[in-house]
Amino acid sequence: PRENVLLSVAHYVGHPHKNFVGLVRLFTALAAQDPGLHLVLTGHGRHAFLRTLSQVPSDVRRRIDHRGYVARAELDALYRRARALVSLSRFEGFDMPAAEAAAHRTPLILSDLPAHRELHPTACLVDACAPDLEAVRAFLAVPPVPTVWSALDACAPEAVAARVAAVLEELAAEQRGGEAGGLGRSEPHHPCRERVLPTT
Repeated sequence: PRENVLLSVAHYVGHPHKNFVGLVRLFTALAAQDPGLHLVLTGHGRHAFLRTLSQVPSDVRRRIDHRGYVARAELDALYRRARALVSLSRFEGFDMPAAEAAAHRTPLILSDLPAHRELHPTACLVDACAPDLEAVRAFLAVPPVPTVWSALDACAPEAVAARVAAVLEELAAEQRGGEAGGLGRSEPHHPCRERVLPTT
């Protein structure tokens, strides 16, 4: 069963684009109207993150639990229990935690980015800097019906590995063809090789 917990999976140190400030601001606003709501975070940088919470109201701060780096089994359990995964990144190329959460059929609250729009059509997409609180509350109140993630098969490790192998083989074939086609040809003229350096 899902618990009244929002989950964030991201490393804090060295990853300012993950927008932890926006995450805490969103949680603070949601927690003001839901006294049972909690925020659980995982990833490196626990102590550095906790030092940034001094301005957060104490009753909200007590409901923020940063667990640091956790084992895979614990992380999978958090995905299965969380009410939603939240990722308010300012940019993403793929967003592995969102993909992992989607594989566990966890509802997603994501920043409105091209990667998120393409891969997670059922997510609640919000402005990373100014999320629509009413839209988020409505999404949490009536989340989408859990279904198999539409990109699950395409993003499976075996499928990705097969596509990478195919691309590498294609590139290798092109290189072999280029080398074979170049046999017996004279080296192209390169004006820089014939340049006479001035004497001093």
